[in-house]
Amino acid sequence: MDPLEILRLEKLLPDSKWGVFGGAFDPPHFGHLIMAIDICEQAKLDGVLFLPTPAPPHKEAPNADFETRLNMIEAMLVDIPCFVASDFENRLSAPNYTVDTISALQQKFPKVEFKIIVGGDNLSILNSWRNIDRLLEISEILVGSRPGSPDDNQLDQALTNRFRRYKSAEIDISSTQLRERRKNNLPLKFRTSDAVIKIIEENELYK
Repeated sequence: MDPLEILRLEKLLPDSKWGVFGGAFDPPHFGHLIMAIDICEQAKLDGVLFLPTPAPPHKEAPNADFETRLNMIEAMLVDIPCFVASDFENRLSAPNYTVDTISALQQKFPKVEFKIIVGGDNLSILNSWRNIDRLLEISEILVGSRPGSPDDNQLDQALTNRFRRYKSAEIDISSTQLRERRKNNLPLKFRTSDAVIKIIEENELYK
């Protein structure tokens, strides 16, 4: 049974509230996980849906292929039943814009409330997101604090009034950092899960 089918049958129940956490996850790490946990608790969500994107519109193509990144997320989330990885975006037409993903989720699961999770370090580029006004009409953006997050006075004030900020442990871990450490033969332990590290090593990624 594929990840989407599992979601349809078991996870996305009517009247539930789910965070939607998209990104390249190249690779996923504890910074992603801890921010998702903190927002899930504070926003009282029923769970978080992790959606790796096949090709991020605002970034370079990921180093690892889609299936491997999905497998890494699933490995990291294995002990957290209310956090689920899905290949949902890979089923949509490219390029993958958040507004289109949320619209598709709402159409597929009309009785579920979806809220977008982003790290504060992405706030400075929110204005460049496709149809950001439409996105803010159909969903709420939940922002977790991250190293490098701009202050509100550095942002478009019309935009800052339309998302919710949440406190999160600002752990200085990034996918770029992990790729660089791997390239330089430095350990990844305590920055991502052992299961993710095993997949990275078995597939000889980021060398």
